[in-house]
Amino acid sequence: MKLTGYIDESINKDKRLFTVSAIVAEQMDWMWFEVDWETCFERVNRQLKKVGRTLISRYHASDFSNRKGEFTGWAKEELNDLAERLLNVLKMHSTKTISYTIDLFALAEAFPQWKNDPLRGGYDFLTAFLVREIGEWLGKCNNPEARVKLIHDRCQYNQTIQDSFQGLICNPSFRGRFYLETIEPSSWQECKLLQAADLVAYECMKDAETKMTPRNRRISLKLLLDMDSFGMTAKYIGSDEVYGIAKAWESHVEGLSS
Repeated sequence: MKLTGYIDESINKDKRLFTVSAIVAEQMDWMWFEVDWETCFERVNRQLKKVGRTLISRYHASDFSNRKGEFTGWAKEELNDLAERLLNVLKMHSTKTISYTIDLFALAEAFPQWKNDPLRGGYDFLTAFLVREIGEWLGKCNNPEARVKLIHDRCQYNQTIQDSFQGLICNPSFRGRFYLETIEPSSWQECKLLQAADLVAYECMKDAETKMTPRNRRISLKLLLDMDSFGMTAKYIGSDEVYGIAKAWESHVEGLSS
C-alpha cells in the first residue's frame, strides 16, 4: 500500500500558536481528490469570469479568512459557499489527518536554545510528533507493506524538518520508522494538494485559540470533525505540557551524563 502525506502549517496573529497538520491517503485516492478539488475552483472561476471579477488560483487560508489577495472584496456568503464546496471534497475521500499545535512562547522559555528562534523549535518539535504518530498509526493498520512519502510546504526551515525526520527514523526504538520513506519540500504551484493541508492547519490553529480565549468552535471545523470519512486527531501542546517535556528532557540528559 503506497500512501502520500501532505503537510502544511499555520501560525496565529501574535505568533504564539503554531500548528502543523498532515493529511495522509493512498496515492490513488489523492488522484481523484485533486480532480474534485480543482473542479471546485473551475466552477467558481467560471462564475467570477462572467461578472468580470478576479479569478482565484488557489485556496490560501490566511487570505481566504481575512479577505485579502485574490479574495479581496468577497462577500461572506461567497466565502462560505467555497468553504462548503472544499469541505465536501474532504467528505468524499477517505483520509487520515493528524494535527498538532504548540505554544511558541512557552517553548522559547522552556528551551533556551530556541529563545531567539522559537519557530525553528516549533518545526523541530511538531515534525517529530507528526512523523511518530503517522508511523504508529500505520503500524496499527496491520499492513507490513504500507509505505508513506511525506511532502511539506517549502519554507526557510526545510533543513530543520529534514533533520527532525531523519533523527526519528534513525532511532532503532521507533518501530514505525519502517513505514516512512522520505520527507521532501514542495510548493503550492508544484503540489496543489498542499492546499488541503493548509485548510486543515488553519482550522486547527483557530480551534487551538479557543483553549486560550474560550469561545464557540468554528462551524467549519465542526463540519470537518463530523465527517465520517475524515479521520482526524488534533492535539494542543500548551505551556504546562511544554514545561513537562523540558523537565523530562533535562532528567534524560542528566541521566546520560551521570
